[in-house]
Amino acid sequence: MAAEIDDSLPITVLVISILSLLINATLFILYIRCPLKKMNSYRYFFLLIIIEDTLYSIGIAFDTPRIISKRYLLIFVATGIVRQKPFSHILHVAYCMTFFIAMVTITNSFVYRYMLLCRTALFHKFSTTKTMLLGFLINLLVVGNIFLVLYISFWPDEAFSAFVSNYISIPGILVEEAALFGFSLKYEMETFHRSLVVELILLLVIVCFINVYCAMKIKDFLKNAKQSNSFLLLQRQIFVLLLLQAACPVVFLLAPYCFAMCMLFTGVNSTTLITNIISISFALFPVFNPIVVIVFVKEYRSFVLALLKLKKTPEQTVKLFYQSKTRALDTHPTSSTRPA
Repeated sequence: MAAEIDDSLPITVLVISILSLLINATLFILYIRCPLKKMNSYRYFFLLIIIEDTLYSIGIAFDTPRIISKRYLLIFVATGIVRQKPFSHILHVAYCMTFFIAMVTITNSFVYRYMLLCRTALFHKFSTTKTMLLGFLINLLVVGNIFLVLYISFWPDEAFSAFVSNYISIPGILVEEAALFGFSLKYEMETFHRSLVVELILLLVIVCFINVYCAMKIKDFLKNAKQSNSFLLLQRQIFVLLLLQAACPVVFLLAPYCFAMCMLFTGVNSTTLITNIISISFALFPVFNPIVVIVFVKEYRSFVLALLKLKKTPEQTVKLFYQSKTRALDTHPTSSTRPA
């Protein structure tokens, strides 16, 4: 039975991706031109968000992934403009990895903030280089594990592609040659492959648990702290920003993903509307992710409002674009400007 394809979806995803690239470019300009006074240590996380969202937007624009569920079979198939092997497969894998990296990035920020506030002695015990190296190795292990599970358990072989083509046919797409990840409760899998799927689910549950645990501990620390100095005030603001940033992947990525898993295990068939809503939700993630930063960070928000003439432009904001030139003039005065 054929699965209907709405031809307007690729255009919709492309428009959303272009909007995302523009917003992330705006955030990058703010990152360069508008130095932060209070959240300077957090600005590197903003740069990571920009890079991640930019790659994500480019990937989804060319990949246009769709989730299709039918009779306990679920596939995550690429239906974008890039369909030729091996480019379509490489692009599909890269996009799927950015999907998971987005959630891992949020976890990194929660753990960092938890160690800084709740485990200060342990945080300062190790040098910055050792801490960064340890964090890099842990992240590499987690991301590498996800990649191996996707490749071993979800990447289709010829037999599984033929099995999928018996249940799902997509107009204009050869399922046997399409780049896709898939899983079926009716398809016989090796015990090792099934164990990897269970391991991936447990890993995602652990990541979510770490986020919740760190958030609760940070909340308790900030709530019970008796001091009301500027440092704690800043940490409360960063914590709120972190919660808002965590809400983006939860709403636009994790919630549709869990809904798709429910369709798989209940045998519910997806409709064109459901498929489009999930795809559009995935595409909207890199749009709202930078918007949260721009709206929440006071310096960025004031700068944008000043440029849009919605707020009185402070003298300091006006001079930001000419800061480098002004410094040059101040540090190298000419002989004609020197007092006699």
